[in-house]
Amino acid sequence: MLPKENRINKELFKKVFEKGKTIKRKSFFIKEFFVNKKEKRFSFVVPSSVTKSAVKKNKLKRWGKFIINTQKNEIMDGLFLIFVFDKKAVNIKFGELKEDITSALGKYKKLDYKCNKNKELKRTD
Repeated sequence: MLPKENRINKELFKKVFEKGKTIKRKSFFIKEFFVNKKEKRFSFVVPSSVTKSAVKKNKLKRWGKFIINTQKNEIMDGLFLIFVFDKKAVNIKFGELKEDITSALGKYKKLDYKCNKNKELKRTD
């Protein structure tokens, strides 16, 4: 389970979902939003259109939270991410999901990028 300080609450969820940039991956898409704060927050969504089974929904969310928990120290501050799973994710294996999320998070490593005043990513090289 993600600690409370790393979860997106309802108010932030609406803001991130409306104003965030969308990135499509193999089994999910990400809504990203940058703020100038020393925190990072995450949320996982499995819509009813993906699966009706609560067991499968909870499994995907649990796997996603576990993967994020193991890598959140490497992710830069000021980042809010919402992971929305699609139908391809229902039958995916844990290793494939971990690889997909890890490759998606590669863009947000601490040392590679910096968020400027306009909330745009700039490479620090």
